[in-house]
Amino acid sequence: YNILNEPTPEKAFRPSLAQEKNIVGWYKTVENSAADLNKFNRTVVNAIREVDNTTPIILDCGNWASAASIPYLNPLSDTNILYAFHMYEPFDYTNLKANKGRFTYPEKNFIDDTEEDNKKVQAIDLNKKTLESLVAPVVEWQRNHNIPSNRIVVEEFGCNRMTKGADRYLGDLISIFNQQHW
Repeated sequence: YNILNEPTPEKAFRPSLAQEKNIVGWYKTVENSAADLNKFNRTVVNAIREVDNTTPIILDCGNWASAASIPYLNPLSDTNILYAFHMYEPFDYTNLKANKGRFTYPEKNFIDDTEEDNKKVQAIDLNKKTLESLVAPVVEWQRNHNIPSNRIVVEEFGCNRMTKGADRYLGDLISIFNQQHW
């Protein structure tokens, strides 16, 4: 079972841009409310387990299943739970409309158009090392909670096929996922 694909409780509760930048901090402010993804997961998993103890259940982390939001996700004691995230980052590269042909992969001095306090964010080199840093929250969460790699699911990943360097981007992602045994 995949009980909720790409949960986005923040969409209904509209966190500020600053809160979106610290999505894990925002999640802590909504604990025990209708936006509490952990509470939702526990409730649904418990209901499923009342009638089915064996079928694996996939739990996506929040914020469209973004790797950056996984630190908030509470693992459950059930060994038939799989934990999932999606990888479409950085969005300004992977999304054809956002990219508009501006970026390729790898890219030196990549600038995400996200504004913070009316300042452009610092340019980065978009390469395999950057991709590793974008999934690092998953690696750390997995290590902190002793979750075996066979219970981490890269449920969705990709970029538009027309995006320059898509083959190298996807190759580097698959290499990272394989290295982690996800």
